[in-house]
Amino acid sequence: MNEQEQFDAYIKQVINIKNKREKDILKLDYADILKNMGFSREDMIAIDIEFKKALELGTGYLIHQQIDEAITALLRAYSLRSDDEKTLTLLATAYQIKFLFTYKKIHKQKAEEFACDCLNINPKNNEAFRVIQELHKPKVKTVWWMKIIMVFWGCGIVFGLSQLIRVLFFR
Repeated sequence: MNEQEQFDAYIKQVINIKNKREKDILKLDYADILKNMGFSREDMIAIDIEFKKALELGTGYLIHQQIDEAITALLRAYSLRSDDEKTLTLLATAYQIKFLFTYKKIHKQKAEEFACDCLNINPKNNEAFRVIQELHKPKVKTVWWMKIIMVFWGCGIVFGLSQLIRVLFFR
């Protein structure tokens, strides 16, 4: 790596740190922003209750494998609190599962995006690492001729065992 590339990488890192810091400051200012907009303490409590309901609903749907409903509820929770680690982790997991069912690139991108956002909040989040790792595993494809060989091989084992049993027990 030459000096120019090192300098470009340094500048890129500094800008990322600055953007992350500005994002963190914005998170701290949510309460102040709501107060300036005229929201009362009761309104903020109601928003928090709605967030918790949406998060619990999304978690329940995810546990019961209703992925589309889980994503809808979790996106509602995300819209109320975009900096919540649990919400981001559950969204990454839900989109990963949806990707495994559909193999649509958009679902893979969304899962990666939410997992990376989660890692920006907590770099030690193992679930986010697991999602990213699972998304980047190579897809194993079985070739049609390998399937035929496996079927005949399995039949050969069954036939061979039947012959062995016949010889041993029915002489």
